[in-house]
Amino acid sequence: MLSTRSLSLAAAWIAVSLGRLGAAGPEPIEQYAIELINRARSNPGAEAARIGIDLNEGPPSATLLDEPRPPMAIDLRLQEAAKLHFCWMLSPDGAFTHTASGTIGENCFTGINPWDRMVAAGYMWSEFAENLSISPVESEIPSADDLHRNLFHDALLPGRPHRLNLLNPRLKHIGIAWGNTSSLILKRGEVQVMGKPLTDGMAYLTGVVYDDVDESNFYTPGEGLGGVQLQVVGSDLVGETFDAGGYTIDMTGLADGGHTLRFTHDGKTTDIPFTKNGSANVKVDALAATFTDAPAPAGWAATGLDPLSDGDLDGLPALVEYAIGSDPGASTEGLWWDADSGALVLPGTRNDDWPDDVEIVVESSLTLTPDSWETLAKRDPNQAWDPAIVTSANGATRVTPPVAADPARYYRLRVSLP
Repeated sequence: MLSTRSLSLAAAWIAVSLGRLGAAGPEPIEQYAIELINRARSNPGAEAARIGIDLNEGPPSATLLDEPRPPMAIDLRLQEAAKLHFCWMLSPDGAFTHTASGTIGENCFTGINPWDRMVAAGYMWSEFAENLSISPVESEIPSADDLHRNLFHDALLPGRPHRLNLLNPRLKHIGIAWGNTSSLILKRGEVQVMGKPLTDGMAYLTGVVYDDVDESNFYTPGEGLGGVQLQVVGSDLVGETFDAGGYTIDMTGLADGGHTLRFTHDGKTTDIPFTKNGSANVKVDALAATFTDAPAPAGWAATGLDPLSDGDLDGLPALVEYAIGSDPGASTEGLWWDADSGALVLPGTRNDDWPDDVEIVVESSLTLTPDSWETLAKRDPNQAWDPAIVTSANGATRVTPPVAADPARYYRLRVSLP
């Protein structure tokens, strides 16, 4: 796909943070800048009104529709590209330009063009954009809000390319370098590097976790919570917030539809629902005030045992003993056949209090080959025992096979965590 070459040189202001190239994610002020951008993408018309312009003031070279755009997710490779380009602009070889020059590895130079610098940082792109803005020494030092307003308004450039970049719905990732400098050229500036990965169809979960101390209902630098553990409940998708509170989780493999993102911090948790829809990024923020004490482990999790451990050496793994209600610390008889009643008897003490956090399956086979096992009875969190096959009374559970006992068959009990 043809790249988006919006090499927008604004005589407004540019933001970058020098000397923090190894930071764990964005700095707080950079996270704030990302929040401002994603706020604009969520409601472009409201952002334009907040700034005091019409969304299509200018006009831009392409008409902007007043509809939500998916959020852009933090990407550390683009973060590196942004910070190194800012570093280069302040170097002896540097200048306020998208087109750099120099020797690779010297004065932070990693490539001539934005796309070169993105690839050098390890980001393979199919579409990209880079916004720059600077504050000259003689001007008043701007805030992050000033820089955002100037790039969104983009009053000095025909076609409003900065605004188009910020609202490009196809861009998925962003890296920002922002900050002050003692340079004789600049007081404050910003480099925004945005991209869409070469591999199409990717979707990312992003957002920020913060303690809303100023009660603004919006992230403020210094409010972010780092080290918050994240998990999409019921999946193996996990993550952790950066120092400033932001995060990114790759949703590859996650089915479309409703899900829950669990945030865990200092023994407290909060669960927030979200919906995945195709390749669109999703933003889920969490406020510290919504965290509550994590519930005590229950069920299998409360045992603290290894599922395959066999402390009593009776041949039954701990997970099986939990499932059937026997004591993993005392020897228990295994599955056996009651010839008088023509039923399999499961050891243990379960009647109708079977656990809902494991899957229990009784299977039979004529040959013991892997593909020969048939399910006779199954119980899991979504399916109870078939009462015509399984009966429980007086601590004994009997499975009456719905298959002929002749020829002879093998039986097994299989227990697993969903």
